[in-house]
Amino acid sequence: MSDIPLSRRERTVARYRAVIAEAQKAGELDLVMRRLMLDDLFFLLIYGLGGLSFANNDWVFDRCMEFGQARDGYLDLWSRAHYKSTIITLAGVVQEILRDPEITIGIFSFNRPIAK
Repeated sequence: MSDIPLSRRERTVARYRAVIAEAQKAGELDLVMRRLMLDDLFFLLIYGLGGLSFANNDWVFDRCMEFGQARDGYLDLWSRAHYKSTIITLAGVVQEILRDPEITIGIFSFNRPIAK
């Protein structure tokens, strides 16, 4: 066993695995998965959206925690290729729809091929 301590993300992913295993044993996997996806943006991103394994890193974890704590009232200025669209536009919007299926959300792009 390594003497290197686990990061907060690694501890969180280990906790996810333990919770999922317990839920499977109890026959409550669907309920637990649903609750985690509604409450935890990082969980939704790496487990719920088709296994976006590229997003399972400390940077994305930290940004998910920041965005999850204060979604509104901020201008999100991040450099290109820093997962803003993945976290906010994809996972954040999906989570909003899961929480409120009656919500209407529009996503616009200045670039026609991207908008399609």
